[in-house]
Amino acid sequence: MQGDCNLVRKRGPQPIWASQTHHRGINCYCILHTDGEMAVFNGNGVRLWRSRTSREEGDYKFVLRSDGEGAIYRAIWYIGINNLPSTFGLPHDQE
Repeated sequence: MQGDCNLVRKRGPQPIWASQTHHRGINCYCILHTDGEMAVFNGNGVRLWRSRTSREEGDYKFVLRSDGEGAIYRAIWYIGINNLPSTFGLPHDQE
């Protein structure tokens, strides 16, 4: 989030995507809601932009991928670190 309220993705110094919310507020912030929608709000809580990715409630994450693209993902399965055994191995036929 830039100081001018514009959410911008850059590759080096070059902008490659922007929310087009520049100069539309102060103290702006971005939230990823539990329904998978990302939104930019001004300091008064007024929504200025949204991703239009709303789905059912879930555990969503925004990821800047190694190819430079941004994506919203929903976990359908995960292994919590507190549930892992101290040694984690695969059967020999799966190594």
